[in-house]
Amino acid sequence: MAERDELLIGIDIGTSSCKAVLFRADGTPVAGAKRDYPLSVLGDGMVEQDPDDYIRGVIGAVRELTDTHPELRERVVGIGLDGQVPTDIFLGADGEPLCPGISWQDTRAVREADELRRVFPEEKMRELVGSNVPVSAGWTASRLLWMRRNRPELVNRCRKVSLPKDYVGQFLTGGDAVSDGWSMKSTVHLLTGKPAGELLDYIGIGCDRMPEIRPWGALRGTLTEKSAELLGLSREVRVSCGCSDAPAAILGCGVLAAPGIAFDSCGTSEIVGLSGSVFADCPGLMTIPAEVTGSLPILYGPTQSGSGCLSWFAERLLEGKLSVAELCARVDPAAPVTSVLFRPYLAGERAPLWDPELRADFSGFGKEHGLTDFVRAILEGVGFSVRHCLHVATEGIRKPDPSFALTAMRLTGGGAKSPAWRQIKADICGITGELTACGESCALGAAMTAAVGLGLYADWQEASVNMVRVTERISPNPEMSVAYDRKFQTYLER
Repeated sequence: MAERDELLIGIDIGTSSCKAVLFRADGTPVAGAKRDYPLSVLGDGMVEQDPDDYIRGVIGAVRELTDTHPELRERVVGIGLDGQVPTDIFLGADGEPLCPGISWQDTRAVREADELRRVFPEEKMRELVGSNVPVSAGWTASRLLWMRRNRPELVNRCRKVSLPKDYVGQFLTGGDAVSDGWSMKSTVHLLTGKPAGELLDYIGIGCDRMPEIRPWGALRGTLTEKSAELLGLSREVRVSCGCSDAPAAILGCGVLAAPGIAFDSCGTSEIVGLSGSVFADCPGLMTIPAEVTGSLPILYGPTQSGSGCLSWFAERLLEGKLSVAELCARVDPAAPVTSVLFRPYLAGERAPLWDPELRADFSGFGKEHGLTDFVRAILEGVGFSVRHCLHVATEGIRKPDPSFALTAMRLTGGGAKSPAWRQIKADICGITGELTACGESCALGAAMTAAVGLGLYADWQEASVNMVRVTERISPNPEMSVAYDRKFQTYLER
């Protein structure tokens, strides 16, 4: 059991910012800091970031914590990491990036993804990587094939393929490239951690370019002298291998405490899923088996667009005249449901449709509709994408377990800060929404990887029970749920 005086830092390396949160060992947040960084949208589906922005972001955010709370520095015993995936970073022999990182939003490798699906049919691909993750342009394997054909000189110089959290972890502790199987799931076998040799041979890149694979709670080492000085921490602080953002959100929402708890982490995109009672293979969703979690199987999927839809609307259509918060404040979730419908496919869609060619649209509007109706339609559209994922997951689990039922939906991320949006999602999904004491579930999940790695808790279930607390519940309005049932059917008619 964790001692009260021990502190952990959870670091979430997101798409637009890095967040560092200082936690007590019981999961209580003490302080947080954030550093923003840019995203380069280049056209032709290309989206890139400077990997060193992640390093600068982590140093700045953690240093703010230690400078603001110098009396707590010596109590920090561990750092946990999570990060966006798959944002691919190609490292040279010196461990430095050879080019900008390719963002998870990047779709340059659509043709290569199609080719991999043809060459390696679903069952064969599953044999190679050990998971049911749909092949997409966002796959590391698809990007590697694109790079082999379009930038062969860079691939020849590449010594390791890395990810944001792993690049930061390597900076913090030194040593070679280390990752986890779920983060590298398109190039290594999920359960064995061994590189998918046949797939990599086809791409033309050696298995030795893949990082060493360790479990989520494994420790990668202690801080180097340089990183300890930059962060304002002791060299004895240990750093976990961590996990990608989706598992971090899952852990931070506490869904491994019991089966039937859903979660919705609303950031630039949504990460939606639930803890299952049994393993289920659902088309369009990913299943993290119990062998990986050490507890319950998890079904989830990342959508392509979440709060980013509101940001797009505010910036592109309203030219920044109203903020996202101001737009949300205009919406009354108890007002009658209108006919205005928004499908949130601004950059195609990932789960559960996995179609990069899909495009967003507004429909069902007339002269009687105004700004608030369109804003509400965006909130609803994202809510419908959440329900779509949960529906597919629930129906999949009920095939082997007809008694399975959802008990609640944990809401977290920036979108969960809006009371209107929380209520709309509860009404659309027809289940109770829950807020936890820590709104930064990814950062908490990252800290939990350090807690388990350090032995403060025996496993994820014990950590979930002790580090995650529900502070507010949002009951669905039955009448609104009935209206949304009808509108959801229209949403599905593409």
